[in-house]
Amino acid sequence: MPSNPWLKTLNLLQNTPQQLSALIQAKDPSMMGIISRNVRCQFIQIQFNVDAGAARLRIGNDDVSSSNYGVLLFASQAHTIYPGDVNSLQLDQIWLLCDTANEFVTVEIGTL
Repeated sequence: MPSNPWLKTLNLLQNTPQQLSALIQAKDPSMMGIISRNVRCQFIQIQFNVDAGAARLRIGNDDVSSSNYGVLLFASQAHTIYPGDVNSLQLDQIWLLCDTANEFVTVEIGTL
């Protein structure tokens, strides 16, 4: 059973869209149940590396790009996503795109 809340650091590739659920699964395979659509997820918070300098992190869907994203974060900024209904976030629908090499995000996931 994974920790609740789940608090981890995820490494990012430069200029490569990455599916949040794949990053989570690679870091902690015990999170597979949380990643599935059947587990209740109360929120997820994504914080960009506090030392990221001028790097940018874009959060979007599977078509995230430098010109198509929902959220833009700079160093130390965080964004929390809450479910629209019944505590059921679909983590496989969230993608990350970083424009700089060797960056990371910290992630907090709260589940029921």
